Amino acid sequence: MSRDLRGALLAAASFVEGSADELIRLDGLAGDGDLGITMTAAAEALRDALDQAGGSEAPQLLRSVGLAIARRAPSTAGTLLATAFLAAARALTEGEWAAGGSLAEAFRAATVAVAERGKVSRGDRTMLDALAAASDAVSEASGRGVGAAEALREAANAARRAADETASMTPRAGRAAWLADRAAGHPDAGSVMVCLALEGAASYLEAETD
Repeated sequence: MSRDLRGALLAAASFVEGSADELIRLDGLAGDGDLGITMTAAAEALRDALDQAGGSEAPQLLRSVGLAIARRAPSTAGTLLATAFLAAARALTEGEWAAGGSLAEAFRAATVAVAERGKVSRGDRTMLDALAAASDAVSEASGRGVGAAEALREAANAARRAADETASMTPRAGRAAWLADRAAGHPDAGSVMVCLALEGAASYLEAETD
C-alpha cells in the first residue's frame, strides 16, 4: 500500500504544480502572489523525498515529505503544508494507511496542526477551510467503510465546495485581511491548492482500482 501512497502523493503534486499560474493569480489578489512558486518548490521537494525514502512505510514517507517541504519551501504556505504532513505522519501507525480509520485520523491530525500552527479557524478564508471540510468528508466516508479512493474523492469534492465558499468570506488572517476588498468574489488560493491536491490523489487511486 505504500506504493499507492507514493503514487497518490506524486499525482497530487502534479495537479498542484500544473495549476501554479492560477495559484499565483489567486494569491496575488489577496497575498504576495507567490503560492504557485512555493507549491512548485514543494512538489519538487516531495518528489525528491519520495525518491530518497525508498520502500519506507506510510508514516516515514509522510514525515520525509514534510521535512523536505519545510526545508525547501519555507514560506507561510509551505510551512503549513509541511506541518500537515508531519502531523499526519505522527497520527499513522505502521500498516495500512488507506484503512478508513487511519486515513481519517491522519486528516484530523493535519487539520488540527494547521489550525494551531497558523492560528486560524474555519471561516477565516485560508487553506484550513478546505482541509477541514476534507477531513470531515473522510471521517464520514470512513464511518461507511468505503475505500481510500472513494473517501479521497469525497474529500476533494468537499474541499472544492469549501474553496468556492471562501469567495464570499472576509479574510481574517495574514496579508489577505488587509486586502479584503481585492479578495472579494475570488476563492482563497490556499483552499484551491488543497482541493487540487486531493483531486490529483483521488484520480490516481481511482485509476489504480479500476
